[in-house]
Amino acid sequence: MVLGIRSRKQNRKHRKSSLTPIPEDECCQSKAARKRSAPKSKTGTCRNSHVFVNQERIKRCLPVLVRCRDLEALAKRRAELMADRKVVTHSVGNITDLQRMLSREDVGENVQRGGSVASMHIATMDMRSDPANRRNILSRHFTEFGTGAAKGADGNVYLCQLFRGA
Repeated sequence: MVLGIRSRKQNRKHRKSSLTPIPEDECCQSKAARKRSAPKSKTGTCRNSHVFVNQERIKRCLPVLVRCRDLEALAKRRAELMADRKVVTHSVGNITDLQRMLSREDVGENVQRGGSVASMHIATMDMRSDPANRRNILSRHFTEFGTGAAKGADGNVYLCQLFRGA
């Protein structure tokens, strides 16, 4: 699930749109993907999400995103809340509220659930999957990035990635 960037004109048309939880059967990771994913560390994730994101950007000759502590704190809180509730939801109901929350025009949010950060990243970057999260990762509009992950009692890792432009 993704919140992406929109122009001001598009915002006027979509202000009342709301975002809903991702159903359990739309989890990012299948059993086959778990077997292909990178080995886990003691914390259940192979590497931090920001490393994966910036590696993808470097591959495509895009500037790396700067890690932002404020965005990381917000993303971590969102991931922990999703893990506690065992549901994947966005921080806010629409793009206008996300713009207000992050104090910028160009903003995006990816939220996911899976077996590991590595397997969710693999699924996100797969060209056959829904491109919304991949668009945020590869957007030229963003300069800052924050990520947070939390492991739920259900064994899944819940991930939130926040993106912001200059």
